[in-house]
Amino acid sequence: MKKTRSRTRSQTARLVRSPKGVELTRFRKRPGSAGGNNGFIASTRTETQLELANQTLQAEIAERKKARTALQELKETLERRVAERTAALAESERRLKIMVDFTSDWEFWTSPEGRFLHMSPAVERIVGRPFDHEAPVEVFLRQVVHPDDLTRQLSHLLEELSDRTTGDMEFRIVRPDGEIRWIHHVCRPVYDAAGSFLGTRSSNRDITQRKREEEKTRTLNRTLMALDHSDQAMMRATAGSRCCTASGITFNAKSTSS
Repeated sequence: MKKTRSRTRSQTARLVRSPKGVELTRFRKRPGSAGGNNGFIASTRTETQLELANQTLQAEIAERKKARTALQELKETLERRVAERTAALAESERRLKIMVDFTSDWEFWTSPEGRFLHMSPAVERIVGRPFDHEAPVEVFLRQVVHPDDLTRQLSHLLEELSDRTTGDMEFRIVRPDGEIRWIHHVCRPVYDAAGSFLGTRSSNRDITQRKREEEKTRTLNRTLMALDHSDQAMMRATAGSRCCTASGITFNAKSTSS
């Protein structure tokens, strides 16, 4: 009889696993079976344990929701900061682009390998031809620099990339229509925060009008000097003539008195 009751309870038992892995057994008394109230006592205890397990589970769910809410708030904060910084960076780039694109000078950045990393749009207005961003610096210089200044300009390019020093010079360019323009070139080496050489930052300014005014001034000065020399020569000639005339008069006077 005892073995039968044990087998019956074993067959009617139901295992319940709590969130923490505790196995709880709930007994159900079969109708008409003997054995007193042991099954009901076990069931009551199991329900209490299930209630505690349920409360623990609910607490864990609440904590997870709280953590999820905190993570969501953190994500939104980070996304907002990223959006703000992205907008600030875009605005900074826009301002820099306006400053570079609308400058009247021919601004450019040369890599340590001798290639253009950046070129301002003003270059096409000054040299009078389209700019090829893929062309090496030397190739571009051979296209635009006056033949008499090309060797000096190429030597300067090698020096500024190898010696990494600040420099300036003047040279001429020849536009496609044959017009010659004067350029004042200034360059300086560029380094990053770690001290690595990034190339050369250069600025070329069209000084053709200034050169023309200087030439006009030199021509005027030469003309004035020539006039001054002419005036001095005339004054010396006049003075010499007066001296001769005066001497003649004195001589004639002496001759008369004698």
